[in-house]
Amino acid sequence: MTTWLRYDHLTQHNYVNNRMTLKRRTDAGTFPPPYDLGPNTVAWDSRDLAELDRRIAAGITEPHPDWLRRAQERKARRPSRATTKRLSAVASGVSAT
Repeated sequence: MTTWLRYDHLTQHNYVNNRMTLKRRTDAGTFPPPYDLGPNTVAWDSRDLAELDRRIAAGITEPHPDWLRRAQERKARRPSRATTKRLSAVASGVSAT
């Protein structure tokens, strides 16, 4: 059974201290990427964090291939900041330049 864990759990259990570290480690494939549960909601699968614990205990430091692939797929799905800025400008009727 999947248990979903939010960002607060990650900080309380000392997986990460801040969101930038989390982003860097996720992009590098050394931390499992979150799952999108809704438009503004992400969470981590407890099984991924158990795998992270196992890797840390075994001293494995290289990127996990599945985490790296999922992080890249997630990044490809998300619009860039430039695209978001243009869409916001179009919606408000203001020039994006």
